Amino acid sequence: MSARCFFALLPDAATRDALTALRPARPPGTPPAPDDGLHLTLRFHPALPQRTLEDAARILPTLAASLPPLAPVALTGWATGPHTWVQVVEYAPHAGLLRLHAALARWMPDPAAGAIPWQPHVTLARGRGAVRARPATATPLPVFTAAALALVVSRAQNGRYRHFTRVEVPIPKWVRGAGLRSHCGGT
Repeated sequence: MSARCFFALLPDAATRDALTALRPARPPGTPPAPDDGLHLTLRFHPALPQRTLEDAARILPTLAASLPPLAPVALTGWATGPHTWVQVVEYAPHAGLLRLHAALARWMPDPAAGAIPWQPHVTLARGRGAVRARPATATPLPVFTAAALALVVSRAQNGRYRHFTRVEVPIPKWVRGAGLRSHCGGT
């Protein structure tokens, strides 16, 4: 049996709290999104067989490397379909993040990847109707500090996808000038 899954960076507690504070008010009748579901997707796979998921769970610890925080770029809305949208905080990639993204692509190529260029982001909200204009906020956008690298399985439940973390590997704390050491091509 195959499963939808993605590799993601999970935020540290301070980043998660700051991102949660940016979420828009929920329209009546929409279920709340769990705060522990905030993540920065590195690579998505629409379907992976069980054996490949097991391999991914074993390789993940070799990819967890120290990463400097990501600088925010914008709080914006993206159309995801003719009548659906997401509100996201976009982040500027840096060399360490690009190396990790490339390592995942080399390890598990996806022929559909690349159709839409990858933009590091955290989804804050999803909605229906016209894409919302960029929300006004007096709150500064938070830097994204990663606490863990995760393999997350996504399963349909009650008409929505629920995320289940299969493997979570702590990211070593970033120390300026310490360099990156990992199997994904760091120095």
